[in-house]
Amino acid sequence: MNIKKVITLPWLVIGDFNEIISADEVRGGIFVPYMVARMINVIDTCQLMDIGCSGTKFTWIRVNKGTRMAKRLDRALADSAWLVTFPEAYAEALCRVYFDHCPILVRSGGIKDNHRVRPFRFQAAWTSHKDYNQVVRKAWEKSSPNLCLSLKQVEKDSLKFNKEVFGNIFKRKSRVIARLNGVHKALEEHESSDLNQLEKVLQDEYNNILLQEEYIWFQKSREQWVRFGDRNTKFFHTQTLVRRKRNKIHGLYLNDGT
Repeated sequence: MNIKKVITLPWLVIGDFNEIISADEVRGGIFVPYMVARMINVIDTCQLMDIGCSGTKFTWIRVNKGTRMAKRLDRALADSAWLVTFPEAYAEALCRVYFDHCPILVRSGGIKDNHRVRPFRFQAAWTSHKDYNQVVRKAWEKSSPNLCLSLKQVEKDSLKFNKEVFGNIFKRKSRVIARLNGVHKALEEHESSDLNQLEKVLQDEYNNILLQEEYIWFQKSREQWVRFGDRNTKFFHTQTLVRRKRNKIHGLYLNDGT
């Protein structure tokens, strides 16, 4: 059955197709012309087009006995009707951290977050930093025994700590992902033990940032009955959005447009 005859609406297909469509989409592996021709024939029969992909060139990496194989197996395919409906859409290969495939994100446009100044709130994620207990201790000692002044000093020093040491974890996450992407692109060109070591260091840093991000969404979600530590970031985020919708906020978007 030709699936194109069944689907009447504009359509987009995203995922791991387990095959390349040109010789430059593989490195370190075997190029099999007849398999490529079969994949191209499927795409043509379904009247789909590769919408292109920004980010890293190869979306799948495997290292076996020191040999690295890289291919572009993941892609986004759309028909002309879908491309007309979403003329500004494009695909992006996100950073590969632990899995051997890069996540593929299709951006169709959207509204960026509008940031606003918020009153001081203690961030539980600060406690994950090894230096924060000392920050609180020193701040408390400055104004002791005056409780109000001590709390004000903790607030002041916490904000300073957040700005100068802890930083915005979402920006730090973006920077780590950017560095990981840079390492992956460099490894596409040549093997390097130093780069492999740097990749592991960045992966550890990324994992620590994910833990801090989980703290933040856990605190915002107010769903205290959920057991912390199970990578429930998506759930916490969803609960936060639901609560905000009850407060008559009609649309919330992340920086990536979702």
